[in-house]
Amino acid sequence: MGGRFSLLLLLVLSGFADVALTLSPLPQLDRESSCTRPQITKVSSPEEVACTAAAVLEKLLASKDATADRAWQIMCDEVTILDLSGTPEIEISTQHNTYIDGNGKAVIKGTRLVMNTRVWDEPVPVVTLRGLGLTGSKSSIKQVSGDETKDGGGAFYRYGGTLEVVDCWFWDNAAPEKGQDVGGGAIYSLAGVTKVDRSVFYMNKGSNGGAMGNLHNSLHVTNSWFIDNQATGVEGNPGNGGNGGAISIDGQNKAMYFCNVLFTGNKANSFGGSIFRTDNEWQVKGGDETTIENALFYRNAILPDDNQGFAAGVYLQGSKAIIENSIFANNTADAYTSIFIGPNTRECDIDNVAISGNSCADGLTAGLVVSGSTDGEAKALTIVDNISIGDVCFAVATNGGGAWTLADSVIYRNYAGNVWPSTNCKDVWGEGGGNYHSLTKPSAQGGQDTKCSADASDFSTEGGTIEYVSPLCPQAKVGGSNKGAICSAMPTYELGADGVTLKITEDVRDAMEADLFLTRSSTTRTPDNAGLLLLGSTLLWLTLSQLGL
Repeated sequence: MGGRFSLLLLLVLSGFADVALTLSPLPQLDRESSCTRPQITKVSSPEEVACTAAAVLEKLLASKDATADRAWQIMCDEVTILDLSGTPEIEISTQHNTYIDGNGKAVIKGTRLVMNTRVWDEPVPVVTLRGLGLTGSKSSIKQVSGDETKDGGGAFYRYGGTLEVVDCWFWDNAAPEKGQDVGGGAIYSLAGVTKVDRSVFYMNKGSNGGAMGNLHNSLHVTNSWFIDNQATGVEGNPGNGGNGGAISIDGQNKAMYFCNVLFTGNKANSFGGSIFRTDNEWQVKGGDETTIENALFYRNAILPDDNQGFAAGVYLQGSKAIIENSIFANNTADAYTSIFIGPNTRECDIDNVAISGNSCADGLTAGLVVSGSTDGEAKALTIVDNISIGDVCFAVATNGGGAWTLADSVIYRNYAGNVWPSTNCKDVWGEGGGNYHSLTKPSAQGGQDTKCSADASDFSTEGGTIEYVSPLCPQAKVGGSNKGAICSAMPTYELGADGVTLKITEDVRDAMEADLFLTRSSTTRTPDNAGLLLLGSTLLWLTLSQLGL
């Protein structure tokens, strides 16, 4: 299915003309994509509800005891914050479907929605949130004993059934700060199914899964942005959380799918600065697939608060793992920075992935780590310009891989603080052919480096070159032919004026400095097809479109 993201930012000043700034592409696909969008309910003629907090509150409260499916649309002519903070938690129907359409103009503030069917892994009922903003909601520790997962989900908690989210914006929501199993600053899902399309998660936080916490449920996320979310717990599991700066996933035998997704500025104390996934079916050598396609992981971090933490990009353990056509750039951690494939992860496929500009401060490997008892194939990788800066640091590019096959990959120009062991690869990979590596250490001491695969060619001797064809995608070439990861198959984007921050992030932060987090409603007219990200005296609007769908 062909797809292209475009993003339109409108800074709307009250009483003045609209000021438009186009931020396309961010991210953008320049090729046919295999991304499969989730099937999400669309009701053609929902019941109309007045655009007032009282009317919306009445509908939400009535939903719990509904005797039939409910579908309604909040009829706001202009952007309106519906402050429901006087009712901090509302239960909705566990027997019938609920459909809420905010029409891109309604923002629910200060209440947590709860659907608790208490039925394990049943896909009904279905809750659909469409064109809705949810902000300023918080869940707190109420379970003094027993299942703390029930305290997760700052804006939405689901146990059983299905949650569908499309064209929605979640920001400044919070789950409890610490706890081994609690999390999901915006959404917590237990069993059942969660689907997300064309949505934004910004500055949410929780012990695990700063934006989304997941336990024993399937998850399907496409065409969405995760920006500046944080996992605030420490010590992992067992411990007090801190896994999954943007998304945490635990539980067995469930499929996870991410496509056309941006992760930037997310942070965790323990494992998985962007995504943390562990599958309890590792004893049987795998579970269902974790698929990551056409994704950008940029400037995510593992914070130094927890000495055991690593994997600022992706931590995957125990499921079949597929990572394709993705970029890992400028992420930071003490060790194992970009991709960590944990024990008993089977039949892995890492294909056409660029890993550059990542750093680890006090351990091994800023690039790709594949631990023992894993197997798979890595092909068309470019791992360049990464750094392990500590005096004991080496093996900057890869760690592990003896049971894997490495093919058609370029590993070059990485820097290690410890010049004596292998600079690039700690272990020799199975030879798949077509590999180019640095065979001379880039250090004052010089000398030969260990080959990453037995028959690798010397990239420099063969006349290899690296050119950043987009700011974060290094295209390797030998004899004029592309080698390693092919940048034309990657997401593209723009950097901001500082040459470091992504354009979308830069503009969001600029808008925040203009005091966006006001609680009053705006009377400014809005474009019919715009969607709200943040509110205040200045409005930040996003239009997300998937062309050709």
